[in-house]
Amino acid sequence: MGETRVDRSTTLQPTIERLIDELVPLVTLDDVIERSSAVLAAIPGVEAVSMSVRDGDHFSTYRMSPTDGPVRVLFGSSGDPIVHRILNYDAHTIDVDNPEPSPPGFVESDWLSPYADSARRGVREVRFTPMTSAGEKLGGLWFNSLSHGVFDDPDVQAQIDVVAAIVSMALTKVKTIHRLDHQLEDIATTRLELESSNRQLQEFAQMASSGLSEPLRKIVTFGHRLETSAFDDLTERELDYLARIGSASARMQRLIDDLLTFSSVHTPDASMTTVDLDVVLDGVLADLEVAIAESGAVIEREPLPSVFGVETQLRQLLQNLIGNAIKFRAADASPHISIAALAGDPVRLQVKDDGIGFDPRFLDRIFKPFQRLHAKTDFEGSGIGLSVCRRIVERHGGELTASSCPGEGALFEATLVAGEPT
Repeated sequence: MGETRVDRSTTLQPTIERLIDELVPLVTLDDVIERSSAVLAAIPGVEAVSMSVRDGDHFSTYRMSPTDGPVRVLFGSSGDPIVHRILNYDAHTIDVDNPEPSPPGFVESDWLSPYADSARRGVREVRFTPMTSAGEKLGGLWFNSLSHGVFDDPDVQAQIDVVAAIVSMALTKVKTIHRLDHQLEDIATTRLELESSNRQLQEFAQMASSGLSEPLRKIVTFGHRLETSAFDDLTERELDYLARIGSASARMQRLIDDLLTFSSVHTPDASMTTVDLDVVLDGVLADLEVAIAESGAVIEREPLPSVFGVETQLRQLLQNLIGNAIKFRAADASPHISIAALAGDPVRLQVKDDGIGFDPRFLDRIFKPFQRLHAKTDFEGSGIGLSVCRRIVERHGGELTASSCPGEGALFEATLVAGEPT
């Protein structure tokens, strides 16, 4: 019985055009497999087409049927002959009557089994073409022919490669959509967890502020009463003890207040508006008027743009940055501070000083709550100011960075959304 001859002039161009029309709109893997089956099963001159698609560490192989749609005939891992070929072979034609011997690690009968099944259906050749994307093996296409020589034509090979590329792009698209969906779910979950964490932090801070402030006030009150009522009877050492109690209590109250300030920085979208930074800076400099006068600080300012944010928090940001620039200076020096902004979106708000600076090795540390680079006797404060600044900027969708060297001042830069977003 002679071989069934196929008109080799048959072109795959209609198949290619139909695949493009059918697969471009699809967004699920099942739809891609289903529509590919309808198109590939109708190719003239081809006995059957199968598609192997990666499914995690395994590959599912579907026989494309014009009547039944895709029928999964295999679900295999790297130890399966079909999967081994997908992972390790380039496009090639397999002579079913004389297939290549099994590679190392495979039993000959297992390796040849798929071709024996094809031969029983009268298949003479199988053209395998891998489907890849960015170096990743997505699967492969298997074209069966009832005669020899069909796949010798370079034009046929090229068109099969185009078919594989189209299906690969469709698979890549749906896999990307699937991955992005998972990422969006993860982001939504993370956001809910962060919101819950922020609420818990605020509740804890408020509870701590309320619960600790009251006994702290009693300590201070009774300390003052004791000092007043028994002043003449107390020794110098006992008076020193009372002074230390008062000083420690004041520091504790500042820590409680700073913790409450840090935990309360949140930015609900409804409270964000267009904020004129020049107006905000006017208010900040007015608040710092005494500190500026006492330190002899020289303030240079350039016109600042409007940004999108919460005015009270942006005011806190500028006040903390400028306040630090005034505070962290040599004892006998008058600070020189410049405030400017680089236009664009985002706006890059900059506060620069010529103070004592800091070692770049401690850059991350200066933004952590209650971390200090200096003894509390050198500079007052709890070490929360820059943490609040970073939290404010991040709540506004920006980033706060700094650069410095010891004795050479510091530059702090905050990125903020320009104006009112469209």
